[in-house]
Amino acid sequence: MKLLFFLCIFFSIQIYARHEKVSYKEIPFKDYKISLRQENLKDGAVSALIEVRKGRTITAKKNYATIQSNGGHAAVHLNRRQKLDDIFMLYKFGDYDSRILLINAKGQLLDLPGGEIFHDEKEGRLIFLRNYETEPYAEYAVYDLKNQKIIFHLKDSAKVHTFNDQIHYQVMKGGSNYYAVSNHSKDKLGAVIFDMKGKRAVKAPYEAVMKVKLVPLKTL
Repeated sequence: MKLLFFLCIFFSIQIYARHEKVSYKEIPFKDYKISLRQENLKDGAVSALIEVRKGRTITAKKNYATIQSNGGHAAVHLNRRQKLDDIFMLYKFGDYDSRILLINAKGQLLDLPGGEIFHDEKEGRLIFLRNYETEPYAEYAVYDLKNQKIIFHLKDSAKVHTFNDQIHYQVMKGGSNYYAVSNHSKDKLGAVIFDMKGKRAVKAPYEAVMKVKLVPLKTL
């Protein structure tokens, strides 16, 4: 009888430990269901599987076999509260590679740079600015909310346009382009111009930027 009692306790502990090791969330979004399965691995690392389903059909998925914490935080965050109705965003941290996983009304999953997001309400666009010095490259992207697609995406592996993560950058609209401008006088960057027509990023001094009529964008 005692043996049966201790066996019950042992298996209860194993089930509890397994439950703590693996987490599962599922959230409805329009005609889809977004699921996130995460498992805690060794040394603060995790694995994560994101799936987007419509009925029994998987329309998109993203699998991270291992996300390293690198002394920081490793996880994919799925929040029920979203700021915009037509997209759903998850946030991935770790690997010195922060990402925003954007799911649109078509059931597509788009991999975008983590960092700050600015909203151009007039044009119906989101501007993504990755500005962490600890990560291997700067990255910028512009997402068209109306047409549900990425219209500008640049990874700057040479780090010509490196941002300082201790300084705030304001993204502004100037004509048809976007400007990431530092608000810190000691920052030598000046500004980075997102040339929407040429699909390139151009470094510009303050003097040149100040000649353009700029409209600040709100952060999302």
